[in-house]
Amino acid sequence: MSHPTHSLPAGMLDELAAGRSDPAAIQVLTLARRSKVLLALRFLMERSAGLDAGTARRTAAAYALLAQVQSRNRSIVDELLAYPAVSAWVLRTAVAMATGPARPDALALVAAAAAHRSGQPYEIEVPLRPALVLPGIGRFTSADAAGLGVIRRSSAGGDSRLRGPSGRESGLTTSPGWVPLERISCSAGGIDLRLLVDGDDLGSPDGSPLTLAHPGPSTVRTWAAALARAWETLVDRHREVAQEVAAMFVVLTPVEAGTGGHSSATAVDAHGGLLMSSPGTALTVAEIFAHEVQHAKLALIVDVHPLLRRPAPGEDGPRFYVPWRLDPRPPMGMLHGAYAHLGVAEFWRRRQALGSQRERQRAQVNFARWRSAVAEVVARLRDHSELTPVGRRFVEGMSRTVNEMLMESVPATAQKQARALAQAHRRAAKARPEA
Repeated sequence: MSHPTHSLPAGMLDELAAGRSDPAAIQVLTLARRSKVLLALRFLMERSAGLDAGTARRTAAAYALLAQVQSRNRSIVDELLAYPAVSAWVLRTAVAMATGPARPDALALVAAAAAHRSGQPYEIEVPLRPALVLPGIGRFTSADAAGLGVIRRSSAGGDSRLRGPSGRESGLTTSPGWVPLERISCSAGGIDLRLLVDGDDLGSPDGSPLTLAHPGPSTVRTWAAALARAWETLVDRHREVAQEVAAMFVVLTPVEAGTGGHSSATAVDAHGGLLMSSPGTALTVAEIFAHEVQHAKLALIVDVHPLLRRPAPGEDGPRFYVPWRLDPRPPMGMLHGAYAHLGVAEFWRRRQALGSQRERQRAQVNFARWRSAVAEVVARLRDHSELTPVGRRFVEGMSRTVNEMLMESVPATAQKQARALAQAHRRAAKARPEA
């Protein structure tokens, strides 16, 4: 049986490589990720039949309930499977099932969330946890923290109810243990940003050093005010970036700030999710948006067109210094960092004539620093033997853009400060103990 394939027309790929926005390309890439998740879900379902009878039965029941909801309201299931924590769980579970043990019956929680949102009567057996998460809706803390339970709704429109191993039953969303997800909404210049605040770690990058934070409603209100100011900054002078952010991010996962200050990240398999520590200044957060949306785009591009040949299992290739991290990075990490900082360099390029003299100087220094950093890493990537033909074309497109940046005039004092910062970073990296 053949399956439809996804690809980006050469012109779209070139636009993205150059760092420019292309809404049509983003739509193509998003549809490709949807297909990837659906294929992984099908694989998960088929492989689960070979597991123990209970796991296989619960997984099949969850799949059947999802199909039932989809037949009545397709958009509910489509939105859930695109939800960052769900898509990440599906993709990671499929990989785990291909290589070792996994728990595919957690799909029941996704099915329960879909049925709950649909308003239809349903009943589904679910694996219990200390905090039972209904993706995109909220979490329920119960005394029944292990074993199996049942979530059901007996009549259309009523509340879902949870029955644990003890036989005790309680309303799911009407009990004291229920915590709904908070929402943050920002609007400026006709562009709206809508984010659910979700601390479910399924959307965190594998092996991430970031520690999840769980802010209460008052803290979320503080975040909302800070993000609103940042959103105005982004929309005002970086409208295309704001449009991409609004189209691509749907979930904010709060994390604790790292030792170096503010922290942010995206996970390649959790499209739509942004991890970020407590907001700093409006300009800092706006820069983070410009940085992280580049990572999110590149993760989708690699779904459709591999840019580097995948290393063999167990192969640990060479790692190289990059001017934005102290630890050496593999080629894909270099590419991700260079693409993200191409967006950062463009962000500061646009701000060189804005604000006070101090603000203009800050923009000039950052522009000079990050364009040189990207140029250095792109030059190394251009010579890398593991680039695919599409990867080579992509890196060449990045190279043309950063070379245009290098042709722009920047005051000598800003250049000098940028070089000093870059040299200090390189010394710090060399002084770092080997891992």
